[in-house]
Amino acid sequence: MVCWRYTFYSFTLKKAKNFLTDEILLIVAIAMCFLMVYLSAQAGFSAALGAFIMGSLLAETTKAERIEHLVIPVRDLFGAIFFVSVGMLIDLNVIKDHWLPILLITAAVIVGKSIVITLGAFISGNSLRTSIQTGMSLALIGEFSFIIASMGVKQKVVSEELYPIIITVSALTIFIAPSLTLSSTRIYNWIASKLSPKWEARLNRYSSEATALRAVSDWNHVLKFFLINTVVFSAVVIALIILNDSFMLPWLQEVAHGFGRATSAVLALSAMGPFLWALIVKMKKPNLSPGSIPNKNIMVRSGSCVL
Repeated sequence: MVCWRYTFYSFTLKKAKNFLTDEILLIVAIAMCFLMVYLSAQAGFSAALGAFIMGSLLAETTKAERIEHLVIPVRDLFGAIFFVSVGMLIDLNVIKDHWLPILLITAAVIVGKSIVITLGAFISGNSLRTSIQTGMSLALIGEFSFIIASMGVKQKVVSEELYPIIITVSALTIFIAPSLTLSSTRIYNWIASKLSPKWEARLNRYSSEATALRAVSDWNHVLKFFLINTVVFSAVVIALIILNDSFMLPWLQEVAHGFGRATSAVLALSAMGPFLWALIVKMKKPNLSPGSIPNKNIMVRSGSCVL
């Protein structure tokens, strides 16, 4: 993925930007998505994983906003087909025979996810209103669960009798989710009205203190930035050296007699070039608040030359 970023992003898109009309860019983006889906399936992974990886890669390009605008009609078309196909998977006979487990599981999912997400959001430092709204908005089971359930059936992990129940529960939570989101403010107002002023003050004080604890100092920000970049690029360079000595060099010594070491060194340096450049030269300065005196002092004390 890192090699992709430095080769495809920096070279191909920049060189072909004058030829990328809307139609060609749309075809290229969809073709690359299908290519990654095919490669993922050939490697033994799911097609959804391949599509997700390619979407993540395209999202980092300079054409991301343009691609997103062009793909919206295609996304809406396939989204409608997807949800219609999911609706066709719902067996009404299963609902009639297992209506009680379906209702119990649906209620457990909605109540359980709402409570857990609300508590997690509040503990992380959000206000009570925001936490409740977050918990109510994320109470549904996403459509990605359909893919996971189908994979479970293929791998014999989920029984075929349980699969329609999972689909039905997921569809019910999706239908109920908008109503939960709209009613989250009313639920917060009801809970707030039941709280005593003492408890309300405690909750507000905890939220403000947790928010303050999440604030990262300038020194930690700068140190974390350079440390992560150094570790990541150094690990990639070391991995390339090990792969070259373990696999590429022995093979080249057998194929290219007398030139194996030189060819291996050239290939290794070519592969490591972008990462060495990013590690030594193109280490960018993190986003720090302009005019901040502590930031300048930290940068000077750290001996870096990014200013």
